[in-house]
Parts: sequence; C-alpha cells; structure tokens
Amino acid sequence: MFAVSFSNTFFISNYGVLYYLGDSTPTTEDMIVIKDWERLPVLFLIYDGPYEYREVVENILKKRGYLLGYGKDFVVKIRTRRNVFVYQIIYENVEKDNFLSPSPIEKMEKILDKVISEILPEVELPEKLFLVYYDPDSDSFIKKIERTENILKEGLAPSPVIIKTLGNRFYKVKIGDVEKTLKEGFYVMEGKLIYVGKNLELKNLVSFFPNTEGVFFKDNDVIFYKKDFLIFPNGNVLKIEKPVDVVKDNIILPTGILKNGDFKNVEGTILWVKDNFILTSRGELRDLTLTWTFKISSVPKEWCFRGNFLYILDICGFLRKYDLKQRKLIWEKKIEGAWGIDVSDEVIAVGTKNGILLLNNQDGNTIKGINGEDFGYWENEGIFLIYKDGMINEEYVGKGYFLRYEGIPIFVREDGSVVVFGNKKYEFRKVKEIIGFSWGVEIVTEEGTWLIGKRK
Repeated sequence: MFAVSFSNTFFISNYGVLYYLGDSTPTTEDMIVIKDWERLPVLFLIYDGPYEYREVVENILKKRGYLLGYGKDFVVKIRTRRNVFVYQIIYENVEKDNFLSPSPIEKMEKILDKVISEILPEVELPEKLFLVYYDPDSDSFIKKIERTENILKEGLAPSPVIIKTLGNRFYKVKIGDVEKTLKEGFYVMEGKLIYVGKNLELKNLVSFFPNTEGVFFKDNDVIFYKKDFLIFPNGNVLKIEKPVDVVKDNIILPTGILKNGDFKNVEGTILWVKDNFILTSRGELRDLTLTWTFKISSVPKEWCFRGNFLYILDICGFLRKYDLKQRKLIWEKKIEGAWGIDVSDEVIAVGTKNGILLLNNQDGNTIKGINGEDFGYWENEGIFLIYKDGMINEEYVGKGYFLRYEGIPIFVREDGSVVVFGNKKYEFRKVKEIIGFSWGVEIVTEEGTWLIGKRK
C-alpha cells in the first residue's frame, strides 16, 4: 500500500486502486472505511472492443463488488455489427461467448450482467465510501464519508473514492449584446447545443448535425428527424411526418398537435410556432392547448413576429400590426399587389408589383418607394438588402430570390445554392430544404442539417 502526501493532498493507493483522497491524513473512522474496501477483490480488466462499451463492463464489475486495478486478469472481448454484438469473456479457466448467436445491442448491459454473474460471485459492497468534492477556486479537495447506497441511487458505479466538482456553479454567457448568468449544465442557445462549464461568449451561432433531415429542441435535449422518424434522446423513435416544431411535450404537425399520444386536429395548416402560439393558414393565432382562437387575417401570405408585435400580410393585400400582449390591432393598411414583408424596429418593407415600399413601423404611413425586385432585412447588420438585376446592394449574386425569416434573409440562387445572412454571411450548396423557426433557420443539405441562430 502507498500513502502519499503533497500540496495539502493526501491519498492512499494499492494495486492501482485509489482507497483514500483528502486534505489530511486518515482518521480512525476513515481507516475503517479503507479496510472495508481493501477486502474486495481486484481485477485487471483486459478490454478489447468499442470504447463506448468499456464503461458498461466496468460498471457491471464495480456493482458486483470488484475493484479495477492490478489483480487477476479478466478478459472481455466485444464486437458489433449494425444492431447486434458478440462477446467473449475469459476468467481463470472459464470462457463464455455468444459467437453462434449474436445478441441485440440494446440488451447488452442486461446480457453481460447475467453472463458475468455466472462467472464471478457477487461480493457484498462496503456500507460507506469517500465522496470527495474538488473546489476549482481553491484547487483543493473536500472529503466526506457517504453511504454507498446513496451513490447507487444516483446511478453511479461504486468505488472507494467518488470525485465530484464542488457545488452548483454559475457562469456568464454572452450572446451578442445580451449577457446571462446560468447554472452549469447543457443548454440550447439560439438553436445551438452547448455545455455551460465556464464563462462563454457565443460569436458563432452555427451548429452542424450530420446525417439528419431536421433538428428540434425539447427543453435542453436534441431530437433528430431522419427518414420519416423522430429520434428522441432516450433512444425511442416515432414514425411520423416531419413536424413544424417541437415545444415541450407538444409535437406540432402541419395538421395538428400530438401530445402524449393524443392528437388534436387543427382546422387549416399550421404555418409557424412562436413561444406558446401557433399561426394557421386560416389567419388564426391559437394556443398550444387549442382552447382559444384569435382571428387576425384572411389567408396569410407573409408574417413577422418581432418582440410583442406581429406583422401579417394576407392574400387580400391587407397589412396589419398587432400587439400580442394585449391581443389588439394597432393599425392596418391595404396595399395593392403586395407580395412580401420584412420588418426592422423603425421600418416595414413591403414588396409590391411596382417595387418596394418603406413604411413607418409606428403608424404604417409610407416613407418612400425603392426600385427593387426583392428584399430582406439583415438583423445582424441592421440593413435592408435590396435585390435588382442580379445584384444585392450592388454586389453581384446571380439570379434568384429571397426567403425572409424574421431578420435572417436567405437568397436562393437558380442553381439551388443559398446565401444565408445570419450573424455573418454563409453559403451552402446541395440544399434540400430550408426551415424557419422563431430562433433561427435550418439548412438541410445532403450531408446533414446546419443550424443558424439569430443574433440577440
């Protein structure tokens, strides 16, 4: 056994097993815990297989009362193919395998646990262990004695020493001009999955998920869509048409809302999801429980949610501004030949058969007309992009048209490539689909799905 002390840290180790870690020499009570763990057998795990399954084997052995270090050889070989696996386990003069009957990968832990139980007798675990908290601020360890059963309840594999980071830590996350203080953990920020474990500044709001046809977020989990299936974080799959969005437990489809297996049909088609609202092709705002309806227009042609306001252009040429908090019409304006809108804090741009009109955001009055064929408002730069004769703001881009997604305009070229004006300018080729969300856009390509979030 080795007992070592350095820099106010004391540890005891033997056969490659850490039995004690603390900021002082062991007390009499500590020595009782150490002796309890020293009676457990030590195995030398010789693992030959995919890295991601090594922990499965280690946890099975630890929960059966075996320590991993330099002891008797315990050989585990694993091979996988598609959705099946084979194993070979060798211990002393015992060898077991399933070479003639490969097993399903999803049942690996249960199968290996059963096989190992036939080879190794279960050893009673000590009642207590050392739970050691590391404090990054002081670079020190804080030890306490914890009951082993509490560690097992957390789903952790038991060992003489369990190390955790001290307390719930909070960090500052800056997105554009907005700064938030968040508890350590996983978060979805502007369509980007991140882990907050230090102070962060998000400059690049782009994520890529290969081999997917869509990505949705439920709280801080990621749900993938691929080949007509939604794939959930727990491994469950659901064959379903592609959703418009997923909000908490609501899977929002074009024709209705699916929640906990119960489907509620919606008259018309769901076009857009914003917070807890849906916008339908009947020109209605509805809540996710479908208990109330707010009629705002005839069939929508284009719309833009901005803060507490909704701007909507219908097929009859009526442009309306609503205050969503008060559910009140602010103003409306009839514009002949109107086909598209985009909105900044001060100005609303309206595409018409005679060019582009700029209106005052506050009252809807006309400011001036602009000679252009198409347009979009680039939120990140705070400018309107005007397309005319193959040029965007006098820069040649070729023939194409704009799609407008609440501050992220996307220019689609004749050859199918697109230019996305997000936190910076991006260009994508081999684009299969473009999907807009309240947080940003998804660009689905042959390789996978790109997510581009809005700048706050």
